[in-house]
Amino acid sequence: MKTETLIVDSTEPDSRSLDRAALVLAEGGIVGLPTETVYGLAVRADHKEAMARLAELKEERGDKPYSIHIADFEDLDELVSEVPAGCRQLAEKYWPGPLTIIIPDGGTGVGVRMPAHQVAREVIRRSGVCVICPSANPSNQEPATSAEAVLKYFQGRLELVIDAGPTLIKESSTVVVFKNHLEWEVVREGLISRRMIANTVCQTVLFVCTGNSCRSPIAEHLCRRYLAQALGCEESKLQEQGYRVISGGTAAFPGGHASQHAIDIMKDGGYDLNDHMTRSVTPEMVDQANWVIALARRHQESITSLMPNAAGKVRMLDLSGLDVEDPVSGDERDYRECVKTIDHLIKELIPFLLGRNS
Repeated sequence: MKTETLIVDSTEPDSRSLDRAALVLAEGGIVGLPTETVYGLAVRADHKEAMARLAELKEERGDKPYSIHIADFEDLDELVSEVPAGCRQLAEKYWPGPLTIIIPDGGTGVGVRMPAHQVAREVIRRSGVCVICPSANPSNQEPATSAEAVLKYFQGRLELVIDAGPTLIKESSTVVVFKNHLEWEVVREGLISRRMIANTVCQTVLFVCTGNSCRSPIAEHLCRRYLAQALGCEESKLQEQGYRVISGGTAAFPGGHASQHAIDIMKDGGYDLNDHMTRSVTPEMVDQANWVIALARRHQESITSLMPNAAGKVRMLDLSGLDVEDPVSGDERDYRECVKTIDHLIKELIPFLLGRNS
């Protein structure tokens, strides 16, 4: 077999070259395809003969799963029955780009990537088939970052190589695996770091009371402390671990301060509420939250009546259905009792937030 080479401009590729590569793909051929990371071996995923040839070229077992490369965001929903919020957040922020997301789908995971290379996406789009594109190299060799390197490995063993010049990043994409809707793991770190992913995929916990001056900020600070302890990190590193804890009030006046009793009593436990600024709960806050924790029944009802679609993520802090009484008109003793109650309930909440129980 003679490997055909087509030289194209990476920003203004020749349409005939793109059509030629797309046709080769659709007919079951293998194409050396440039991406922004490394060159890949593009293959039609449902073509058994092509997949067998790919395994031989890669010197890997024939049943190894490969990630699907897509051209458009709409393709994602056609591949996976349900896309977890965290996966969608990553895709919206980093695609097109050097990130492969393994999305849970039934009992397995589906790897998906949208390359940030116009040539790659256009060939995939024009082919009209499901395309995988693992790095262009035998399994024990470095990935090819130029068409010349692809030909050095596979001259005479591929139908076609598109030469769009050397790749920009020159390292493989970051790979993040979602085990379920909450748990994820970076199995290969590239240009997009674990910290960048954690900051994007944060699970947001929203505590809600009335004025956001005592109960909900108390719950917010206690939750941060206990989550950090459970995760073995500093509170300042919680977001890197994938958690964000905030609070708001259903009738709060924005820009106010925590009540003085709450500040004083929490200070005894090493918490500083002096910088807390009250804020009203907004539909945007509820929409972005993974869990909305109500301190009283009326807070839960207020949110679900205004946003019925959010009902599935709103729950009482006290699962028995009891309100955490508002101490705002009481004395120091009432505030201490309130803190004690919330402290106990937050400790019970932590395993739920970590996905360790239901």
